[in-house]
Amino acid sequence: MNFRMWELEEAKDKYAVDCHGHLHLHLKLDLVRKMENQYKAMRGKINAPIYYSLLDCQQLETSQLMSIEMSSVKSNITKIKSKILEIKSEISEMLEIKSEMLEVKTEISEVKSEISEVKSEIKNINNSLNTIIKYLKIHNES
Repeated sequence: MNFRMWELEEAKDKYAVDCHGHLHLHLKLDLVRKMENQYKAMRGKINAPIYYSLLDCQQLETSQLMSIEMSSVKSNITKIKSKILEIKSEISEMLEIKSEMLEVKTEISEVKSEISEVKSEIKNINNSLNTIIKYLKIHNES
């Protein structure tokens, strides 16, 4: 119902009628066909009915539920971003540890090389000592 003013363009005095109303009827097709034959004004007036409950559901979904769903999606995205940052931090720490391990591995290789050199020197010294001992034995016996 419209309780304000008459809304038709044809009305000369828009305040002549204080209120007006519209009535929507849902009629069976058989009755409409009979009425079209009987009343010329009914011809061509057959329309599919508006499913107001479906329309209300669609409006509710687009105006309210979608915003709730979007809020939930945004919250989930924020949580995912936070988790990604944690993972990135952990990966950075792991990369640092890997780098340190590579440095330690390099140092171990250097120590191994030095140990090999020391072993070689010890063998040389041992050979020299054996030679000296042999020499001394030979000279001592003579």
